[in-house]
Amino acid sequence: MDSEGESDNGENNDGQNNGENPGGKTKRQRRSRGNSGINGAMPTDSRQRRLEKNRESARESRKRKKNYISSLEAKMAGIEAENNRLRNVV
Repeated sequence: MDSEGESDNGENNDGQNNGENPGGKTKRQRRSRGNSGINGAMPTDSRQRRLEKNRESARESRKRKKNYISSLEAKMAGIEAENNRLRNVV
């Protein structure tokens, strides 16, 4: 630091709200859900439900993607077969 409360890049780090940072909190502090339990050791029930819901959603998304890819591959195989048949005609 060059001087008290100021870093090398010129930012004010003395914890004062100078209008640039509403509420005086960092992005991480504002973004934090704050429901990780006691000292972050035990997740809350709502977080557990959210995580489980997210896992299920991701599982369903992967399944839909797999089915979509399979349908595209089947469609491609049909088009390639038709393409080969037409090449033999010409």
